[in-house]
Amino acid sequence: MNKLALLLVALMISSVLYAQGPGFPGDGETEDVPLDGGASLLAIGAAAYGAKRLKEYKANRNK
Repeated sequence: MNKLALLLVALMISSVLYAQGPGFPGDGETEDVPLDGGASLLAIGAAAYGAKRLKEYKANRNK
């Protein structure tokens, strides 16, 4: 249960992180790097794969 709570906290904290800082004063406008789409899909895929592996491990451990 503690690992699940830690995972949920890590996922919630990562949503407030930015890809790039605001830059230096007088530097002109800077644009953030868009990391939302691919990084989110990668994280969801990794979580699903981990859940599948954990389920298989628990099933094989009981045999």
